[in-house]
Amino acid sequence: MKHFIQSIIFKIINALEIIISCLIVVAIVILTRKMALSLVGLWDERTVDGALSVFLSQCFNLVIGIELVKMLVKHSIATVIEVLVFAIARQMIVEHLTPEGTLISILGLALLFVIRKYLFKKLDATEKTVYRANQPVKLVNMLEHIHIPADEKETLGMLVIRELEDSGQEIGMGAVVYYKEVALRIAKITNDVVTRVEVIKQVA
Repeated sequence: MKHFIQSIIFKIINALEIIISCLIVVAIVILTRKMALSLVGLWDERTVDGALSVFLSQCFNLVIGIELVKMLVKHSIATVIEVLVFAIARQMIVEHLTPEGTLISILGLALLFVIRKYLFKKLDATEKTVYRANQPVKLVNMLEHIHIPADEKETLGMLVIRELEDSGQEIGMGAVVYYKEVALRIAKITNDVVTRVEVIKQVA
């Protein structure tokens, strides 16, 4: 019962994240249009002090919003670091910081890059997406921009089972098939049938 409730809560949270992401995307589209229209009025305000700072602030806000959507969708350490980097960069470029504030911002950026390189390298080395086992491999290749060799009508589930059987491996939860820069892992089995396959893609 506990696991069932946890599963429902997890699905609700995921749905809320998607809804919030969609709302942010709509806001970004609206504000991007507004910003594009403001370019016309920027010429009239070219002699006004701070006009460029206001425009740059709007640009950075939109970029941070885009990175925030990526963070909600991808759930990776890289996107969290990118949001923080753009937030600090915005403060440095748009705001008039004191020399001490600028130095602290630079140290903050350096620390973020050090953390990403040395502390989260292993966690950030892959992107993982779970697909239904009946999804055609051809479609997954197109969506993920990868090349998994398979027959024309072969599905992820069929491919994983075939590869595991050919290599003599046991078919079960967590079983992995490796390709160049990509791997397929059985993520869920229901009634002895593979129903979910996780695509693990290597990223820079």
